[in-house]
Amino acid sequence: MIKKGNGFITGIEFMDQQHDFFVTAMNRLLEAMKNGEGKEEIRKTMRFVELHILKYFPREEEFMRENSYHDIEFHIIQHKKFRADFDEIKDIYFSKGYSVSLPLTLQRKMQDWLANHISKTDSILGDYVNSVKKTGGGTAG
Repeated sequence: MIKKGNGFITGIEFMDQQHDFFVTAMNRLLEAMKNGEGKEEIRKTMRFVELHILKYFPREEEFMRENSYHDIEFHIIQHKKFRADFDEIKDIYFSKGYSVSLPLTLQRKMQDWLANHISKTDSILGDYVNSVKKTGGGTAG
């Protein structure tokens, strides 16, 4: 289980809230797999990830634009890559059906996203926006 906490806190409320939801969904999938219930949980997790991509990514991207974030292009490229990876998993699920390895594949992709995007790229964004707030520039918040 992944604990919510400092590694995923950006200081930007809407981002931190979504990160908590992401960790919760990933942990539910992990727990379901441990209990032999991955098949039941994967649809819920896939729906969560899809909504996360469709609703949260655009909000975060707009937030970066509003705050003139200097590394927005790199950030958006990462969003597009995650979406493509997720679409591949989703396509496998809907074309071939459930397999025992599918929940693990999704959970690993989510864990990788947490480790390499949320805890790094989003943290850098949070540091930038919070430093802009402290100096009185931008529209952060």
